[in-house]
Amino acid sequence: MSFVVIFPSGSEAEAGKVREQKPKIIARTPEDVGKILTNKRIRLLQVIRKNTGILF
Repeated sequence: MSFVVIFPSGSEAEAGKVREQKPKIIARTPEDVGKILTNKRIRLLQVIRKNTGILF
């Protein structure tokens, strides 16, 4: 079992909605962590592709 620390998203931080708060710690299985990271990588590649025109 591993643990993931969840912080506010970028849009919340940009909107100034973030105040000092304790991060939530959620227990996750390694499979869950892998799925979360894979989804984040896909979104990052989509942003890069959109902003640069580079195809992966």
